Amino acid sequence: MEMPRLAKRAARESGIKLMVHIGDTEKRYDPTVIRRLLPMLESGDILTHYFTANPGGVLDGNGRLVPEAWEAAKTGVWFDTAHGQGNFSFDIGRRIIDQGLLPHCISTDLTIPGRMRTVHSMTEMITRFLGLGFTLEQVVTMCTSNPAKAIGAEGRLGSLATGRQADISILKIVEGDWTVYDVLGASLPVRQAVVPVLTVKRGDLFQPEWGPRPWGWEPDPGPVRFKSCC
Repeated sequence: MEMPRLAKRAARESGIKLMVHIGDTEKRYDPTVIRRLLPMLESGDILTHYFTANPGGVLDGNGRLVPEAWEAAKTGVWFDTAHGQGNFSFDIGRRIIDQGLLPHCISTDLTIPGRMRTVHSMTEMITRFLGLGFTLEQVVTMCTSNPAKAIGAEGRLGSLATGRQADISILKIVEGDWTVYDVLGASLPVRQAVVPVLTVKRGDLFQPEWGPRPWGWEPDPGPVRFKSCC
């Protein structure tokens, strides 16, 4: 735990937040390390990959949230989901949601390979969280005002208000039948997909490019459903 302690010391001495990546994708460390890590975090620090299924996540061997996670939440630590290529599980997410300790922020941890293979886009992250049962209002908050607060930029970003930077995403919710997948290949059927229409960045307009899939921004098609003929 020497590296996290040194990182926390550097953050404190510099007057900045500490953001900690959890989820040991190479299975090298003690999976209970999370219980020693979380008490190091202070109000305003950020824990990312909150829904990871890799060792070192916030669930114990029985699928229960470790008590230190609850204490971190009370302290004011931000919980960020950061999908990425290896740290997002629908099953883990449902277990956490069912126990009532909801994430504060939705993010992508997007890379070029992730755009093609697992993450695809921020709008697909929104689609997945709607599929997990979050309301549109919750999802918008987790994508806008909460991240702005988490990075200390709420006076400039994260809301449509006088004096804020004119960064606006105009999105459309499309009804249909799709399937989205986590990094383990687990599927989640969704009936609503969020797709981009227009982006405003500091007052400048940008049309969306072609999406991450051959057909654009919508997720993978759902299973074919045959209607009975008799």
